[in-house]
Amino acid sequence: MDMQIVRATRKDLKNVKKLYKTAFPPKERQPFSLLKKGMQKADVWIIRCKEEFVGFSYVIVNDRNCYLFFFAIEEALRGFGVGGAVLKELQTLFIRIFSLSSGMIRNTW
Repeated sequence: MDMQIVRATRKDLKNVKKLYKTAFPPKERQPFSLLKKGMQKADVWIIRCKEEFVGFSYVIVNDRNCYLFFFAIEEALRGFGVGGAVLKELQTLFIRIFSLSSGMIRNTW
């Protein structure tokens, strides 16, 4: 699978917002404005397959843990192993971040 996981930019927010509103029921989501404000402390990662937006993750990282608050894959791709493959890639990505930033890995996955 030709997959890329990259940090979101302002131009990605339209796709993130659209998927956020369709992937999570109203009772499970915060107003998008709060998520947007929280992006100062959170990492938002965009998932692309063959250059197409297919999902996102909203993660808060501190010196000891990663908290995956929101993770969504486009509905048409669910059930094909895309989400599982992305979670494995995210795990690898955050292990690398911990290794580089703190010299210690405390994995909570």
